[in-house]
Amino acid sequence: MRKLIVLLLCVGCVAGETLCQVRFSPDGRYVLAQDDSEITILTVQPFAILFRIAAQNSTDAQFTPDSRQIVFVNSATRVDRLKITFVASPSQVERWSVVGQARVESAMLPTLECRTQELSPDGTLLVCVDYKSTVRFIDVASGQAIFEKKNFTRLLRYDPPLESLQPPFVWGELGVAYIVFSPDAHFALVLPESARGSVLAWDLRERRPIELTGGLKQLKIQMSAFITPDRIVVSHAGTKKSDVKRGVLRRRIIAFPSGKLISETKTPPGLFFRATDPGFLIIRPFGGYDYMGQSSSRRSAAVELSTGLVIISDTPALDVFGRLYMAEPNAGQVGLYKIGKGLQTTVTLHK
Repeated sequence: MRKLIVLLLCVGCVAGETLCQVRFSPDGRYVLAQDDSEITILTVQPFAILFRIAAQNSTDAQFTPDSRQIVFVNSATRVDRLKITFVASPSQVERWSVVGQARVESAMLPTLECRTQELSPDGTLLVCVDYKSTVRFIDVASGQAIFEKKNFTRLLRYDPPLESLQPPFVWGELGVAYIVFSPDAHFALVLPESARGSVLAWDLRERRPIELTGGLKQLKIQMSAFITPDRIVVSHAGTKKSDVKRGVLRRRIIAFPSGKLISETKTPPGLFFRATDPGFLIIRPFGGYDYMGQSSSRRSAAVELSTGLVIISDTPALDVFGRLYMAEPNAGQVGLYKIGKGLQTTVTLHK
């Protein structure tokens, strides 16, 4: 595997000092940089600040598929890393115009307590999985649940042999899930994590479930990430020991929703997420895994699916578009890089 290693010296996501995410717009003309209290929108050419959005206690912001707007949930009270409570009155989905540099819509949300949640890329649907493992699809415009599924997951049970005299026990976590959307907000997937259950696939436009066929049946036990509106990357359960020793895992690229296998690729181990560029995956956290498969690393990596090239950042803030990528070279600073040519320019968000 060919590697391009870029060390970006910044550790942790400290309030007011480091970025939690950076993202290119789908058309590559804009970028957003978000910390714990503010979203900064920048132009790529020239690389400069366009405007800022005060967004304390908000979810991760994202560009809409047409690159014209920014959407996020504001006033979401974060209790811990995995629990987000939406209190009744002040919680809303905000929609901001990039060109107009102003908020154009604010939709109130009902009272929700989510163990896992995700807003669709177009800002029209919120998926919430609560502590009892009930999945709800909330229509943002009306605030109503358009779909609900109780007992999405159940705890794992172990029955020891009778001769052991040990009582049965259960383990796992309810309400923890992977929620992924296609970049055009057409499809949604909710995958169980830390408990037993089956994946939920949904067509957002037709508001109906999707039956998984072909290679998509692996989604019942593997995480996934859309790289295009009709292609998805899934973990391959048959990873060879020789691959593991070399520090790579096998992934499959599958057509969605047909389930047809497109190709196979190898990436570094770790949770993977969609980059803005469909030719890359973001691995986060990157490296530092123990024998239990756990990692305390704050690093992230972008891997090119066709070549195996890897870009490494010491912070979670990393995204790729074409031959450009963004990261955080210093605390509170956004850097624009060219692959193979290094850092091109920087913007300091707060002096």
